[in-house]
Amino acid sequence: MKARCKHWPTYIKKNIKVCDEWQNSYEHFKEWAEANNADPSLELDRIDNYGNYEPANCRWVTHKQNCANR
Repeated sequence: MKARCKHWPTYIKKNIKVCDEWQNSYEHFKEWAEANNADPSLELDRIDNYGNYEPANCRWVTHKQNCANR
């Protein structure tokens, strides 16, 4: 998530960021992930593809769901 926002041209062009809460604290991200049913078989997905990585805009989805969300 952090690397995508820093290095992927599409993310840079859309000005997609990681919220300060997650950018500055892995523990905050981990707490959110655990409270939202994180699972190693799932991938982090942004609900609004133009929105930032933040609690209100993220969810866990299967790879198939993530590929369809483009």
